[in-house]
Amino acid sequence: DTLVRQAETLNTNPAGPLLMILVISLAGSLAVPLTLLVVAAVLAFGSVTGFFYSLAGAELSAMLTYATGQGLGRDMVRRYAGDRLNTVSKQLSKRGILTIVTLRIVPVAPFVVINLVAGASHISFRDFALGTLIGLLPGLLAIAFFADGLIRSIRDPNVGSIAWLGAVILMIAGATLWLRKWQRGRQDATGSRADA
Repeated sequence: DTLVRQAETLNTNPAGPLLMILVISLAGSLAVPLTLLVVAAVLAFGSVTGFFYSLAGAELSAMLTYATGQGLGRDMVRRYAGDRLNTVSKQLSKRGILTIVTLRIVPVAPFVVINLVAGASHISFRDFALGTLIGLLPGLLAIAFFADGLIRSIRDPNVGSIAWLGAVILMIAGATLWLRKWQRGRQDATGSRADA
């Protein structure tokens, strides 16, 4: 009830959308889980509008931490991210957009770490921003629909709202299994090319 009241207050505030985008961008830059931020946006603004505000905030957050990585430089980020920075940096520069899209869809490191490493690497800002935008779409959309279904089920627990939530959970589970299979196939293909 408290969260719903706060969300409704934010929704009625004329500066609410801008505040939500800024909160998501700053909180995301401080390593607050993106899932939690998307749920808050959906709670405040509904699934579609909350999704777009989440996407804008997450993209802004990624750009801020990319710029931070660029400002800190390779040596400082290497201390934080480890010695694999050179390998990741080379991959990013060769296939920048595709690598960032993959890292967003199948996260292998925290959101903030990927942004910092990308900023300290050879990837261009344009490739990073575009790859991030494309890569964030499926995950944020899934979280927004899941949160919407969960909120509907809590507010009005009936067969329709519970069925909607179940369908969303099944779609997310199916997509996750497919992505894992795709990633394993990609790793196997890369490994066999390296052996040859």
